[in-house]
Amino acid sequence: MEQVAQSVALAVSGQPAGLAVSPTTREAVRIVPRLAEADRSSVARLLALPVPSATGPTPLARFVAAESTAQAPSRWRKNLRPVIYVTGDVAGRSSLRSMPSWR
Repeated sequence: MEQVAQSVALAVSGQPAGLAVSPTTREAVRIVPRLAEADRSSVARLLALPVPSATGPTPLARFVAAESTAQAPSRWRKNLRPVIYVTGDVAGRSSLRSMPSWR
């Protein structure tokens, strides 16, 4: 089961494999191999992911069952009252200066 979890984590999130150094850049760039975004975002493609096993590469679908569910949105509260936080960026000015004075 650990091999299945490692294969899925590597395919979806990647794992740092090394650093790429270029003479034209100041800092090295981390190399993180993983599946393309289209392959990572499709359940069908993830279920076709080959997982190493004793008998050779086996599709992930043989080990797991995928189930789609909806999750209720989070409710943010402050002092037991519902709130909505809004953030923004005003070009060229600090966000504190752009807010009107509240009294």
